[in-house]
Formats: sequence, C-alpha cells, structure tokens
Amino acid sequence: LLSTHDYDSPRRAGFHWLADAFFRAGYAVDFVTVGLSPISWLRSDYRLRRARARGFNHAFEIGPRKRGFYWLHPFHVINLRSGWANRISTPFFRLFARLPLGNLVPVIASADYVIVESSLALAFVPRVRQINPKARLIYRVSDDVTVVGNHPVLAEFEQAAVPHFDLISIPSDYMRCKFDASAPV
Repeated sequence: LLSTHDYDSPRRAGFHWLADAFFRAGYAVDFVTVGLSPISWLRSDYRLRRARARGFNHAFEIGPRKRGFYWLHPFHVINLRSGWANRISTPFFRLFARLPLGNLVPVIASADYVIVESSLALAFVPRVRQINPKARLIYRVSDDVTVVGNHPVLAEFEQAAVPHFDLISIPSDYMRCKFDASAPV
C-alpha cells in the first residue's frame, strides 16, 4: 500500500483499515509512507519521530507478514498556498515523479497487488506499472485531489496514473464524474 500515512500513526485513516483487512485475510502487507523529505523537518511533520526511530528507505518488520517503509525523498510536493507560487513551482514539482525508487523497487516488484491512495504516491504509478506489470494496480480514492488543499500538480499525477489502474475504488457517486466512462471505476 502506497500512502502518505504512517502505519504506526495514532491517527487512523481508511488506508490503515485496508492494510489491517488485507493482513487479516492472510496477505503479507507492505505499508509504504511517501512524502517525507527535509521539508518535513521544516514543517515539524508528526511522522518524523517514528520514521527516524525505524529508519528511512528500507523495509522494516512491524510484525509477522507486515512491513513498513518510510521513503525519504530529497524533496516532496507541498501546496505553497499561493496561486502564483504554485504555478511557478509546478515544473520543479513535476520532477518528483522521476525521483529514484531505490530500495522500494524490490518491494514493488514482489507485490501481487499495489494499492495507491489519493496522495503523492500517484506520482509513481506509471513506474510501478513498469516495475511490476503483473501486479493488480488499485487506486483507492480517499479524497478528491483537486479539493483537499494539494498542490495542483497532484491532479496531473492523478491523470497520468489513471490509465495504469486495474481498478479504481471511490467512496461516493459524487466522485464518479471525475473519471472517464472507460475508467475501471
């Protein structure tokens, strides 16, 4: 599962319950946290304390058949809270999708299913498909990326990712109109 959430977080989101359900169903679960970079220290990101304790950029055991992975990037996409600042930063933030995947490659390559949350993880979907063309790729739309205060480049990442998904899971009919009729919603 690729998410901006942290598996050990006391703030449990829908993606945490998905991970737990897959685990209870007998699957081995890798919970990958993306969106950590030096910018996170500047913003006092609550995920850093646990990430520093576990280490960055390698899989670690959470329990039997359950691993975590805190992926530290050189930078990550953030909303700059200004229309002009977001516009001029867009070309730079597009580079996020090209960052090296490093130790994440074997995790992706060995997966039967890759479930991606509506988050920065969308940037890597075309490469995930390339690394593991046999995996079932599922998009779990938790939030409308154009509404919840993300940098506008996230909508570009989502558009580029949609053709790669085998299934798109949405929480409401309201969000169905976001996707082309041919999308596997």
